Amino acid sequence: MACEHCKSESARGTPTCPFCGEELYRTKRREQLLYYLLVAGIFAALLFFFLTMRNLPIF
Repeated sequence: MACEHCKSESARGTPTCPFCGEELYRTKRREQLLYYLLVAGIFAALLFFFLTMRNLPIF
């Protein structure tokens, strides 16, 4: 697997490049996916909250 930063080859399955120390693509992609799922979950919870509160009286 080639490193995106220094373009050196490293063994598959290593989370970081042994030459420059940067995280490899697959690790960053997994963290990015988890971040997007968290943001989508928060958005869905807020949407559900506001849609259920719409029918309640203000005062």
